[in-house]
Amino acid sequence: MNFHKQAPAAHAASIAAHKQGKFYEFRNELAPHYKELNEAKFIEVAKKVGLNITQFKTDMKLSAETSAIIEADKNLGGTVGVRGTPSFYINGKKYNGAMSIAAIDRALSSL
Repeated sequence: MNFHKQAPAAHAASIAAHKQGKFYEFRNELAPHYKELNEAKFIEVAKKVGLNITQFKTDMKLSAETSAIIEADKNLGGTVGVRGTPSFYINGKKYNGAMSIAAIDRALSSL
């Protein structure tokens, strides 16, 4: 499964944000910048969402632990057919690409 060259670094940055309890804040702030992913952008976004930058930089490094998490997530995604983000599964049905709130509501109301 091939992803863009910044995918592992973005994944590691997301794990680093998660370790500080701000995964969703980081993800939501980073998403609009998907075409400009790099370490400087990750740090800029981390500052914006209030992360401890020293800890973030340490946690963002591709340690053995972080690499193992990334590899496990990548393997799980491959197993269930994820080919990119965003991907959603609602009641076992796969949805690829961005979904509006209305589309998510419709999918949930069919449960």
